[in-house]
Amino acid sequence: EVYSSKEDDKWAGVPFGQHEELTQRIQNILRDYPFDVTFLKELLQNADDAKATKMYVILDKRHHGKERVISEEWKDLQGPALLVWNDSIFSEKDIQGIQQLGLGSKRSDSDSIGQYGIGFNVVYHVTDCPSFVSNGETLCILDPHCRYVPKADHKKPGRRFEKLNSGFWDDFSDLKSAYLQDDLPEYPKEIVNKGSLFRFPLRHTYQLMKKSKIEPTEEDSLNRKTPLRADYFEKHLTKWVSQLKEAFFFLNHVREFKLLVIESDSVRTQFCYEAAMIGDAEKSCEEHNQKVKEFTAGSATPHIATYCLELVETSKPRKKIKEKWLIQQGIGDIKEDEMQEWKFIHRVKPRHGLAAPLDPLLKDFTGSVFCFLPLPIRSGLPVHVNGNFILDSSRRALWKPTSSSHRDERDEWNKKLLKAISSSYARLLVHCRSYFTKHSYTTENELECSIDGYYSIFPSLFQPKATESHCTTSEQTIVMARKTPQYEEGTWLNLARDVYICLSSQNAKVLVCVEVNIEEIEEETMSSSLAKSQHVVHWHKLKDDGVNQVHFSSKRPGSKDIEKILKCMGMNVTCAPYRILKYFKEVECFLPETKPETVFEFYKTYFADLHVSFTDEIPCLIEDTAFKDADHFMKFSKYLLKKSENNEKELEFPSSPIGCPLLLTADGYLRMFDDEAKVIASKYSAIFQGSLNSFLCHKLLNICYLKSYFLAVEDCEVALNAILNDELPEELYGCEVVPQADQYFDKKWFEELWECLTKDPLFSHHLPSILKKWSLLPTQSNDFYSFKSSLLPLITDDETCPVIAVLEKIGVPFLNQEFIGYKSDSENSALECVRQSCPHISDHKRTLQNLLHLCCENFAKLADK
Repeated sequence: EVYSSKEDDKWAGVPFGQHEELTQRIQNILRDYPFDVTFLKELLQNADDAKATKMYVILDKRHHGKERVISEEWKDLQGPALLVWNDSIFSEKDIQGIQQLGLGSKRSDSDSIGQYGIGFNVVYHVTDCPSFVSNGETLCILDPHCRYVPKADHKKPGRRFEKLNSGFWDDFSDLKSAYLQDDLPEYPKEIVNKGSLFRFPLRHTYQLMKKSKIEPTEEDSLNRKTPLRADYFEKHLTKWVSQLKEAFFFLNHVREFKLLVIESDSVRTQFCYEAAMIGDAEKSCEEHNQKVKEFTAGSATPHIATYCLELVETSKPRKKIKEKWLIQQGIGDIKEDEMQEWKFIHRVKPRHGLAAPLDPLLKDFTGSVFCFLPLPIRSGLPVHVNGNFILDSSRRALWKPTSSSHRDERDEWNKKLLKAISSSYARLLVHCRSYFTKHSYTTENELECSIDGYYSIFPSLFQPKATESHCTTSEQTIVMARKTPQYEEGTWLNLARDVYICLSSQNAKVLVCVEVNIEEIEEETMSSSLAKSQHVVHWHKLKDDGVNQVHFSSKRPGSKDIEKILKCMGMNVTCAPYRILKYFKEVECFLPETKPETVFEFYKTYFADLHVSFTDEIPCLIEDTAFKDADHFMKFSKYLLKKSENNEKELEFPSSPIGCPLLLTADGYLRMFDDEAKVIASKYSAIFQGSLNSFLCHKLLNICYLKSYFLAVEDCEVALNAILNDELPEELYGCEVVPQADQYFDKKWFEELWECLTKDPLFSHHLPSILKKWSLLPTQSNDFYSFKSSLLPLITDDETCPVIAVLEKIGVPFLNQEFIGYKSDSENSALECVRQSCPHISDHKRTLQNLLHLCCENFAKLADK
């Protein structure tokens, strides 16, 4: 027992209390930081927090001298080491902060992306004694074992050497090469006595492993039961660095990264990343960083910055690989009111970001989740998502509440941040259009590739199969294969849904339409001009008024040809993939597509506002319309028609076509359907050249239109009379007989007329009425008779009968059966009226009546004969 000599301190006791070894504390921290690529990410994060623009990781394989060093134990640290250099300088605040295990100097720095600086401790995966030189003036050594530095104790386990000069390096000359002070010619010039250089001696021997109280963790990806030798470590470093590219998207400052290897007296660059800010990106970042600093509980104004980043990867023996990415950084929720209430947790600000690939050569791309540096989470989204999330203790996943019954501030923070990200994502889709597409294109392939690229960053609301889009250019064939894996958890699917809800509520301008203009270009070396098409891009809102409403392309067969016609007449048909329509439908934003019924109603309602007629007048020639010719009009009509509800053999429009320019007549004019001026559907329209406007275009006759669209048998008499009045010689009208009538028309035309009169349903039905008004019954003597005539031509089956010659001599007319097709079509029911009206020579009574009539009318002439 130990007692104080003073009476008052008799019961003062002895020192007592809970205590944790520093090495054990470090061991516990390392459990949350696996020894994999996370190791380099944490070092990169620390460099970015220090506002460094360059960071070099240097594997020094050399063994350095051991004579002139700080201590006897230090000799163990003169073997191979990992060095990390960046171009920032440690401030006094940083030096104080790095000594506070698990706290660091970042807590009050809004520009830092790590949490409390605890991540620096990953270096203890490889070393027992990390150290650093800042600006060539200060050497700081951390010695948690209190073994390697003189006077290091558990209260201050390390040492700081200030105002380093040539005297220090002379006294400890074997440290010069270990800290790259030996001026090797192949060293990058910037790393000598500039910035900050960290040195982490490797546990490269069994002896060092045995001495160390910091053991490899269970999640050590190297599975080290053997020393960390330089050659072995180099392989893993190279692998990790190759996975580090994504880490540059959301860094604030670091723009260059290199992996260097020093062997003997040579230095080689194994890997290099360069992140180049394109255009005014640097300015945008500076402005945004200022807004981040100003974003406080009392002044929470959201802000977004969008810029382009080019990432250049150089590795041996590969050539340079360049990738362009669109980066969007944000703070707060731009969808909410300007002033926002955020309950800050540990002074963390609601910062977030997105990274979208602009390079079509990137295939099999699936977005990751970042907390400024990549987390081992694949979101299933077509972009990378960054957020200042609250993570769980492993720093590998978002925080999840342990109980659903209690309010969890950290979970609420993450949910609110995800809402802010969905608003930002929606804004990105609107504002990134100019990064993917141009105003105009000369080739359709280039246009399609650009549009495919733009819509590839729209999130899926399903689990689609892998698809390939082949875009052929003059230089190469680009294959974009975007395989969207399943969403790993509902969080990211919900975020995707929120994006479409935002776009819908904002009525966003995200639908692209293309107008094709033809320009005439005169070649200097050619006399003729060449036609060059310009595909001009226009952007439209999801929903618009009237004729401006955009329609999605339908998947119906033949719809592509129809859409060309629709586009030509000015209807807005988007080039957006059909899946985008389905995504909006999932969030109850219903957009029209080019279905027959939709197109019909749109055409019928807005044809006056469309470019249906280039002359702005209807009727007009079909050549002066968007249809160009009858063939295209026929395709359009067939597309709109559907089976009639009352008769499946007939086709009808979705609703009445009256008042709609969907009638093409035989004269080549596009007209309105008019219930008071219906036309005739007949294949004999070509006979009536002066009345073609009264007939349906012959190319449409194979379409089984609803019969009620055209003149019916019972309604067409007036129209037929008008046609015949215009087409037949007036000398034939109203006469009983017209002598030598063949002089008024061509024989072939007259034969075609009689074919029409006897075979067309409408004409044949009214044939008796027509023959009463018109002298159209031809005779062998070329005199034409009407049914009104008292003397009608005789019909004979045997032209060799001797009686015929006698009757003809005295002037009895005989029907010219060849003209009317009487013999060739003896079963034609339309000729029944001719059979019944004209007597047959075998009918003696009617033959004698003809003779009597002839005698009474022409007795004197007959007597002479």
